[in-house]
Amino acid sequence: MGNNVMNLGRTVTLMVFCTAFLAACGDSKKAGGNTQIAAKVNGEEISVHQINYAVTRLGNIPKGKEEEAGKQVLNGLVDQQILVKTAIDKKLDRNPDVLQALENSRRQILAQAFLEQLVAQASRPTDAEIHDYYVKTPELFAGRRIYRFAEIAMAGTVDVEKVKQMLSGTKSLEEFAGKLQKENIPFKTVTAVKGAEELPTALLPRFSRMAKGEVAIIPVGGNITVLQLQDFREQPLTEEQAKPGIGNFLLEQKRKTLLDAEMKKLRDAASIEYLGAYTDAGKFRQDSATAPPAPMQPASAPAPAEPGKGDAAKDGYMEKGLSGLK
Repeated sequence: MGNNVMNLGRTVTLMVFCTAFLAACGDSKKAGGNTQIAAKVNGEEISVHQINYAVTRLGNIPKGKEEEAGKQVLNGLVDQQILVKTAIDKKLDRNPDVLQALENSRRQILAQAFLEQLVAQASRPTDAEIHDYYVKTPELFAGRRIYRFAEIAMAGTVDVEKVKQMLSGTKSLEEFAGKLQKENIPFKTVTAVKGAEELPTALLPRFSRMAKGEVAIIPVGGNITVLQLQDFREQPLTEEQAKPGIGNFLLEQKRKTLLDAEMKKLRDAASIEYLGAYTDAGKFRQDSATAPPAPMQPASAPAPAEPGKGDAAKDGYMEKGLSGLK
């Protein structure tokens, strides 16, 4: 019986091979060559596999445009091959800077290949996980709002406490801007319309309770922004509308968790020694978790924002002031 199974396997393999071979032979009569070769440039072959690989890296291609995209990619590869040959003829492949760039690219490609293999292990969020996130963050979904803010943004060199003192007793943002000018504090003013998903998630409960005219002081990324809520409108999302965005966001979170755990394990097992002027470089390392994910954002369901790192919320900088101003 074992021999029969092996023979059947060989037969299927042979049939697949023969079918592919015959198809290639038939096509070669039409195309005049090996169908796995799409073009030759100065005798150097460009394969269909190269085209397919490049096309997959393009991302989403409009339906019905795949063939056109492949031909455009092929023309790009032809130009690339011409440039490569010219560079080699000029011995640029021996240039130290070029050699360094090639080595850096090799390292990056290998590292990226491992990361892609790792994060592919993350499972898609279940319906229960998506429902749980939807219920626990009503400010993003069932109670979602679109806010209009008047903003004054200042460089991080100004002290938060000083900003609070300057706001105290101020009757309008215009008056506050005048105080900043007198203190020679650079700032920018803008009116911004933002959906709940564009605001720090940790601060959304506070924003949802703000009255029109109320002011908040928010230190973000080394800068300080004073926001005054001018208006808002309710624009909720149903769970069905939000589902794609939540799913993508939670998937990114799972991938980040996998990545952080694996990197910690690998770094703990590695022998790492910082030398010379870089002896303290380890202090400046950031985990991937410190960088926000980049989830896909379906038009019907904005992806939820990365939960806030806690600076503004934790330190109590969501300050109430200028209440009642319009």
